[in-house]
Amino acid sequence: INDITITDTAGNRISNMSAGTPVNIQSSLGIEYSAIEKSQQQFVYWIQIKQSFETNGETKSFVEYIGKAEGTFDSPVEQFPTIEWTPPNEGLYFIETFVWDPNSIPLASKGPISLVLVN
Repeated sequence: INDITITDTAGNRISNMSAGTPVNIQSSLGIEYSAIEKSQQQFVYWIQIKQSFETNGETKSFVEYIGKAEGTFDSPVEQFPTIEWTPPNEGLYFIETFVWDPNSIPLASKGPISLVLVN
């Protein structure tokens, strides 16, 4: 799992997000294949978004959204799964990424984490 890219619905990279406005979250995924092996590997790209907040001087978070996109690796060509999310509220969010097979077995270590501030 490489990077996390956030774009508007037209595909333009954005750095500022607004509550109530949909965005697309995307990562580039790759798999290594043996020259002899001619198989396919199904995958599920998961994102988990947690909102961070402070209460009684303590920072806490809760899962605000879980989304997924499914695909198949049939070559070493990178895949770019995309998941749409609409931030419901202003605040600080953590986006976590995962790639599993359809049986919920991880295909890679947990991916990058991105912090986003929604205005």
